[in-house]
Amino acid sequence: MPEDISQNLMPQATYPSFGGGTAGFVTGSKRLSQNSRPQATCPRPESGAAGFVTGSKTPTVSMASLRAQFNSRSASYERVYSADQPRSVWHHEKRRRARWTVSWLSQRGRLAPDARVLDAGCGDGYVSCLLAESTSVAKVVGVDLSVAMIERATRRAAVATPAGQIEFIVGDPRHSEDHWDAIFSLGVVGYQPEPLSFVEQLAGGVRKDGWLILTVGNPNSLLRRARNIGRSVKRWFARSADIAYQATSSRAIDERLSQLGFRLMQRRFLSYALGAGEWSWEAAISHHCENVLRQHPNLSAWWAQTEWLVWKRMKSEK
Repeated sequence: MPEDISQNLMPQATYPSFGGGTAGFVTGSKRLSQNSRPQATCPRPESGAAGFVTGSKTPTVSMASLRAQFNSRSASYERVYSADQPRSVWHHEKRRRARWTVSWLSQRGRLAPDARVLDAGCGDGYVSCLLAESTSVAKVVGVDLSVAMIERATRRAAVATPAGQIEFIVGDPRHSEDHWDAIFSLGVVGYQPEPLSFVEQLAGGVRKDGWLILTVGNPNSLLRRARNIGRSVKRWFARSADIAYQATSSRAIDERLSQLGFRLMQRRFLSYALGAGEWSWEAAISHHCENVLRQHPNLSAWWAQTEWLVWKRMKSEK
């Protein structure tokens, strides 16, 4: 199990909230329901923005493109979690970061029975459902831009056995009107046009003593740099318009979050392989390195492609 790694960071300031109300996410004129019984709903906004939540703003081209990209990828997620063994290092990463996140939040004392948890960029809802079934939290809410992903998440939730409520909604997790006991966002930060701004907006929804869990691409990874070169060449020849996942400095994120009242509690590394194809042996190598090199973060920082990070909010708003 992960061990707490507390760090004494610089004096921290409070951050602004998203505004009043605890009704959930704004989706045109609709909001998340707060019914008491377990449910799996997929509400659509009335603004005609294909599920993109912006309040009064118009969705940007990049967000619309990102939504379309993951609509088209949604079917491929079935094989990530259904196979007995991961077919690639990226399949392995998705499965392992899910287990780490659920294991962390399910530890005694980390979430109260009345806790509410947000999965920001939930994809097909695998992690949301796994958490809802593994803990006794009151509610888990998954939010994603992709209509196709949320439809799959809703079908997954229909056969899940959560202790509390589980709910999915098409929307933008940055525009929450509520505060949460934990927010996690796995494999999402690197697709944002402004990663630090995205993280700050998520942080604004975390209650005091709450948790923020992220995965980010490691910009120092030699493997990631080599892979990016190959991807750039492939994209040029294929004339691909897909939005590429970008690495983000965890140090920059941590410095900003420390100013907002958070303390980094855990840092682990993932994906010690190139990930250029669907080779199960790469997943096996990565799994081994994640365990063996856990006590050598300096070496991992030059090798592993992804970081899994956990922060705790230590200060409340004034």
